Amino acid sequence: MNRHFTVSVYVVNNSRVLLHRHKKAQILLPVGGHIKPNELPEEAARREALEEAGITIELCDIDSLKQHNVDTEREKVLINPVHTVWGEIEAGHEHIDFVFYAKSVTDELKPEENESDVLRWYSEEELTQIKDFLLKDVYYMAKEAIQVYRGENKDA
Repeated sequence: MNRHFTVSVYVVNNSRVLLHRHKKAQILLPVGGHIKPNELPEEAARREALEEAGITIELCDIDSLKQHNVDTEREKVLINPVHTVWGEIEAGHEHIDFVFYAKSVTDELKPEENESDVLRWYSEEELTQIKDFLLKDVYYMAKEAIQVYRGENKDA
């Protein structure tokens, strides 16, 4: 079996979420990719957003323990993903995907060379219009990310 750890990042700006046409899969997905050796998931999320969209992001950090100053000299509380998803990509090839929500202060996109240049910000209404063309998890997580940053979904 071939199992990889990956990140997906639903980036929100002005109540819109960023999706791109994945070059290999040819479907709309959030930015993301494989976690490199010795890379933390939160580092991979930031790197992938920068590579695939040319944007700097702030990850959604809902860990309540951070407010209680639990960081020490030798430990750090990491930013937890909002969701962790297992998926079989094809027979014998699996991904364990750490799903993050994030916000960007800019909506100007500058993907690196050789990255998908089919990127777009989608409102909730636009997501609903293309719902039948999206994977179910992409649709629901994209909507949830918008709602989280609007303050409508306190559970995520």
